[in-house]
Amino acid sequence: MPLFVGTPTADEIELGVGLRGMEPGWERWSDDEWTAWYETTPSESDVMAMAGRWSTDPSAIDDATVTEGGIYGLPPSVSDTS
Repeated sequence: MPLFVGTPTADEIELGVGLRGMEPGWERWSDDEWTAWYETTPSESDVMAMAGRWSTDPSAIDDATVTEGGIYGLPPSVSDTS
């Protein structure tokens, strides 16, 4: 189940995604209400579009042009932040 946290950004509003979280009474939603909710949940292409608006759209990178290994790793664990 998607998690909607905080107020939608201007970019999310413009793209029409991430607008509708689990509102009170969701357990009694009709099929039409579930359809309306699902239509605002971000898809992979929406996530890539948001990445492009905020920084770089990973789906627009031509793998053949990448000559470096890049930076990768794991975020610090809770115990690493003390």
